[in-house]
Amino acid sequence: LMNPTRLMTTVRLTVCVFSLLVILHADSPSQSKSRIEFNEVPLFMSGANIAWVNFAADLGAGTTNFTRFAAFFDSVKANGGNSMRFWMHTNGSSSPEYGADGRVTGPGANTISDLKQILDLAWERRLGLLLSIWSFDMMGTSYSSEKANWNRTLLTDATARTAYLQNCLVPMVQALAGHPAIVAWEVFNEAEGMSNEFGWGGFLHVPMSDIQIFVNQAAGLIHRADPAAKVTTGAEGFYALTDVNSLAKSASLEERLENMPAAEKAGIETAFAERYGFSQPVETILGRTASAANYNYYTDSRLIAAGGDPDGTLDFYTVHYYQWAGTQASPLHQPFEHWELNKPLILAEFYAQPTLGLDTEELYRVLIDNGYAGAYTWQWVNAGQQAATKPLLRDLFQNYPADILTEQVPGEIFRFQASAPEVEIGQPVTIAWSAAYGSSVTFNGVPVGNQADTTVTPLVTTEYTLATTGDVNSSQTITVNAVVADVGDPTGLLPASYGLGQNYPNPFNPATTIVYQIPERSIVRLNVYDVMGREIASLVNEEVPAGEYSLQWDASTVPTGVYYYRLQAGDFTETRKLLLMR
Repeated sequence: LMNPTRLMTTVRLTVCVFSLLVILHADSPSQSKSRIEFNEVPLFMSGANIAWVNFAADLGAGTTNFTRFAAFFDSVKANGGNSMRFWMHTNGSSSPEYGADGRVTGPGANTISDLKQILDLAWERRLGLLLSIWSFDMMGTSYSSEKANWNRTLLTDATARTAYLQNCLVPMVQALAGHPAIVAWEVFNEAEGMSNEFGWGGFLHVPMSDIQIFVNQAAGLIHRADPAAKVTTGAEGFYALTDVNSLAKSASLEERLENMPAAEKAGIETAFAERYGFSQPVETILGRTASAANYNYYTDSRLIAAGGDPDGTLDFYTVHYYQWAGTQASPLHQPFEHWELNKPLILAEFYAQPTLGLDTEELYRVLIDNGYAGAYTWQWVNAGQQAATKPLLRDLFQNYPADILTEQVPGEIFRFQASAPEVEIGQPVTIAWSAAYGSSVTFNGVPVGNQADTTVTPLVTTEYTLATTGDVNSSQTITVNAVVADVGDPTGLLPASYGLGQNYPNPFNPATTIVYQIPERSIVRLNVYDVMGREIASLVNEEVPAGEYSLQWDASTVPTGVYYYRLQAGDFTETRKLLLMR
């Protein structure tokens, strides 16, 4: 080690050639997470529910308001969204077509042509649609007792089920096979609401086993009618979508209700009625999430066992969440990995509003950062929800473009920026980038992921370059100015704070340089450790005057691998990673 004054000159001459990379995050929050492949690009599905323009009457007999669909699509696209969720048969009011015996005879007049025109309008804006076929509303006796009974037979009777699948579903899928706007076919919206096990009052019910049979056989036929198509089904909550018993409460439902203020109970009932259009007592609403007996009805093995079709499995899951279900049942409060699911998961219904400690503006970011595959708020026809959702869409589009854009050209750079254009010498600055899916990317010559960030600590004004290759080749450069801090030192030579720089070069073979700084005389320990925490080398272990220091570690006798070096000085401790590569 040299004295501080001489060392400052040496360091300034040396580091101008190097950018000091401190931490390279090869996986940004949006990488190594579940995604939905859409037009050959793995995406986070960022959008909202339409879910209808005219409830249960957007397809089939009657007039479809294509102008309003186009306006919705324009609005979502303008705010950076890439898809929406659209309801089709819903309760069977307008489609499909039934015979006199209650059996389905076809999709119904104009159903396919209406759907195609809506899909065409979406794809003109490069938006996708998640097509939700049936809702638990199909069992609602308030719509039509006759239709409700026909639909129950459709689920419970093999002949009636086959009539629907062969006469309606297969012709729709075949007619629209390969349409670029189709994200997937969703068999049911919240089928649990019409089940014996979980069903709401005011609806006919069938066993969950019949729902499983229908999902299995519908999914198998869709996969065979259009081998490229994806299939899912929308679960009302995690009680029917996971085997993880995270919904167990510390208190029983009775205790929870006993301790709940009357105003909170009324608020839950009001929120439920606003969402669903019918009322249920708070005891029923909360009863599902009070149980620990969660069960995923939609795993591959359980669907095949129920319906017998080996092709009848789901490609991904969708789930819904409203805050009366609490934090333990919330994808906004639990990471994707918590549910132990082996397929991507979209949160396909929730409110854009403050949610149990989370601000509205956090919601989409929480989902993309915690590994989910998409977010659709409820719903675009609601002016308040639309206004609250737009900034969430814009935020993801601006900060995660490689996860959002439906069309990408490999090699295109979407974003390359530093958190600050100027920092004090030895202070960190974050540089983030995003390039198109399929790009080969380097940061200052080091291969990196297409969407990531790194923290740098420049000791002099330094240039950082992002270069990409693909269908196009691109390059962008950022300059970060490093300035001397004004710490009252008349010489301008002493550092203002403790700091440990990234070794350079890195990777290295066999020697590398490490720079550190201390603002006052300190006992300094600088050691190197392997990944098991064993000390490999002691580089400094003595009292050192204030200043900036540079030293070399010769690793000639150490095997290739990842190592860590730690600086301890006074109360300051910092650890960095280095890579020896022979």
